[in-house]
Amino acid sequence: MRSNLSLRVIFGFAALGFLIIAVILPSWGLNAAVILLSVLSAVEIFYAFGKQNVLYSIILSVIIFALFSCISFIRIEENGNFLIWAAFIGAFVTDTFAYIFGIFFGRHKLCEKISPKKTWEGAIGGGICTIIAFWIFGMILENNFLLKVNFVNLMILGVLCAIFSQLGDLTASFIKRRQNIKDFGNILPGHGGILDRCDSLLFTAPLVFIFVNLFRVIT
Repeated sequence: MRSNLSLRVIFGFAALGFLIIAVILPSWGLNAAVILLSVLSAVEIFYAFGKQNVLYSIILSVIIFALFSCISFIRIEENGNFLIWAAFIGAFVTDTFAYIFGIFFGRHKLCEKISPKKTWEGAIGGGICTIIAFWIFGMILENNFLLKVNFVNLMILGVLCAIFSQLGDLTASFIKRRQNIKDFGNILPGHGGILDRCDSLLFTAPLVFIFVNLFRVIT
């Protein structure tokens, strides 16, 4: 349990580093990071699925690239340097606290056939912590960056991110079970690969991109 929690903390800091790149460097820096993330994910898929599923691997790799590209699309939106944080907060806060709540309070299985370790208690706990994190995020934007935040829309986005983050995790688990593999990769021995850690981001990034184009979060 401790090693898994430590890994999630490490990936939280890695995500923070990625966000610093997104805020400080020009768009090409973020685009290069997104391409690298997509290429590494594609390599994991091809190794995990083998030569028998080449077409499936290609299709899945293209879809993953399209979903990760939404990170770059968020950046070019108005106030994108700030809004991009929502995708990462939604993914990694939900993942980390769902795990913690599941470990300490988990009793009722969420979707045992797809992911036996996930529980309703973990899902709800992760969701609540994500909503709190979004509220804190909004307060920081207003108090530290003097931006006007629509808190109603921000809270709605937080709820949706908490849901979509866990849907991303469950979708990845479903694909792995269908292909009879434990992890997408082994870049992190005992913990899987990049996709195993970033599957939630594949769902929160396009969600945030679509949401901020439909509703004003920063007015």
